[in-house]
Amino acid sequence: MKHPLVSSKCVVICGILLFLLSCRTITFDQNVTHTAIKTPVALGMIGLQEGTIFSSRFEVTTIPVLDQKVRVLPTVADFCRKTFKKYNKATPDNRQQVTYVDSLEQKPRFVKLAIIDKLAYKNALVTDNNKKVLTYLKMQKEAHVVTTVTVAFAQETIQMIQEADAVFLTNKKQKQYSLELIRDNQPFATLDFNKGTIFAYELSRFCWGVDKRNRAILWDVVDQNSSCPGNSSKDAIRAEERNATTYKL
Repeated sequence: MKHPLVSSKCVVICGILLFLLSCRTITFDQNVTHTAIKTPVALGMIGLQEGTIFSSRFEVTTIPVLDQKVRVLPTVADFCRKTFKKYNKATPDNRQQVTYVDSLEQKPRFVKLAIIDKLAYKNALVTDNNKKVLTYLKMQKEAHVVTTVTVAFAQETIQMIQEADAVFLTNKKQKQYSLELIRDNQPFATLDFNKGTIFAYELSRFCWGVDKRNRAILWDVVDQNSSCPGNSSKDAIRAEERNATTYKL
């Protein structure tokens, strides 16, 4: 015969597991995820971050030209109380008309979009079309790029993203990025970011090395809280000075 206390513990544990499973969602890292509450942001845009993690303001300063598509990883998840609260903070008027009821098993969904081909993005920055952008980045060491966004789209749009074999960031319109959805090796839909509501985002920063003439060159794009690899630096001028000192030694 089972002890009643043991049975009660099992019921409690099972209840907790069911609750966790019912909220199949994404956990936000509070150290890197910013809540978008004032200034609109979009994937791939460059700017300056102001404020704190909990009350962020990202000022877009430049929008590079993308001569090539950049691969994006979509992750679709269900809203839960925490993510819905973050969404409501970004859009108190509920722009996407998301209906969330915690007691219902079926929840509305959102998507997290992350640039996974940072090398392609970096290579796009060093083209002739982005000379002014590169000059700006050399002078502004605090500049960051938005490399992850969490977006609420219409549920039909979320379904389209799930049906895609691949998703790319494209620049077909001047000063505006879009998502290109690929299926069976062919584009079948283009999504503009202004059709959704971005309610959270993550940033990356730029790392600089030097060429054979000791001129600063864009070396890498790393997560906001990551260190620059090797002898590269987030400060282009410091990278040149460091290499000049090493050369003299």
